[in-house]
Amino acid sequence: FVNGFCAPSPATVQSKLPLDQGLGTVTTTPDTVDDASGCTVGTISTGNARFGTGTSFGHSLNIIGVREAYLIGNITDLKLVGGRKHYRLGHGLVLADTATGVAGRKAFGDYTVTVADLNLFDPAGLGGFGTHNDANFYLVKVTDTPPAGSPHYAAEKYQVYLGWLADPKGNLAYNGYGDGVVPVGAYKSEMGLLGLSLHKYSYRVGGPVIDAELNYISGNIDGVGAADPDISGISMLVATTFGPWGLTFVYGTGQDPAETPATGGKLNVNALSANYTLGNILLNTDKDSDREGGSLDVKRLGISAVKGAYTLVKNEKNSADVALIFAQTAEDASATVSSNTLGVEIDANATCKIDKNLEFSAGIGYLIAGTAWETLHGGNDDNPLKLHLAATFTF
Repeated sequence: FVNGFCAPSPATVQSKLPLDQGLGTVTTTPDTVDDASGCTVGTISTGNARFGTGTSFGHSLNIIGVREAYLIGNITDLKLVGGRKHYRLGHGLVLADTATGVAGRKAFGDYTVTVADLNLFDPAGLGGFGTHNDANFYLVKVTDTPPAGSPHYAAEKYQVYLGWLADPKGNLAYNGYGDGVVPVGAYKSEMGLLGLSLHKYSYRVGGPVIDAELNYISGNIDGVGAADPDISGISMLVATTFGPWGLTFVYGTGQDPAETPATGGKLNVNALSANYTLGNILLNTDKDSDREGGSLDVKRLGISAVKGAYTLVKNEKNSADVALIFAQTAEDASATVSSNTLGVEIDANATCKIDKNLEFSAGIGYLIAGTAWETLHGGNDDNPLKLHLAATFTF
């Protein structure tokens, strides 16, 4: 009911560009339909496919019929969930998306433990019947929330999470590996995730507020002889606000152009989630994804950026801010172009809340493009300019 659409694939983390060609071989004439997914070349089937399917960590559900449908059962302080719902780790650098599965959450004093089994790909219909052929992500998350009565209650949260991805039949592709390089079913993958996050920490009331997150991924692909690559990735965030001032640093690893995973080189599988917002142009989430996010077009090279922001107005009805972002790719633009410079972005945004249900917003973004940006966009040296107006109605 919630699966089966064919759609372009802006990755939840990092896209393979141009758009993926599906998971299997193409034998039709002309080559327009992928045999494995049944989708037109350039699109893939949405649904039970997180952390993979040609684009590393996930893909779009922007045209899915039902985004979330699940049941919740409460037994005192034990909560059980089954179905498709939204899952988020930390600030969403690596996962802030919907997935099908079962989960349980229970409080132990000041700590809350969440355990989940998320089905990221079910190959039924592709000749892989039985749950032993599925790709599953097993998750354990521990959250430390300050107790009631604390000055930081409901604001300051520590999270530690462990994840294990088991893909025994090679259902998923990782940044394109296995997609036209190695056939589906010819390899298996195992991958571990360790993450830490801090949410709105302040060592004193009225002092600077700190947000942070660090994710480390490690694993391997096995079953294709000498070409078996090790897979890894790191993402991080450190942000602080003090009064109207804000400073943010984000980083996501990229694929080293000197490494060739198809012949055994290291494979990077992490960057920043397209569901994480940084600016109006760089890492912007207002279109083209299941949570209205869009993957930054950096051809899997990763990103590091520093953002400074100043809040001009902020109250219950109105807000306005300006920002300056310095950004570069984590790896060289190409094997022949050593530049990493994406450019400098200047932003301004404002919102006006008419009533509790209706809000208007407007913004402008201007990117002074660097050499890496020009290289990744076919030598185009134009500076991108973005204007947006929006009206949001909630009910």
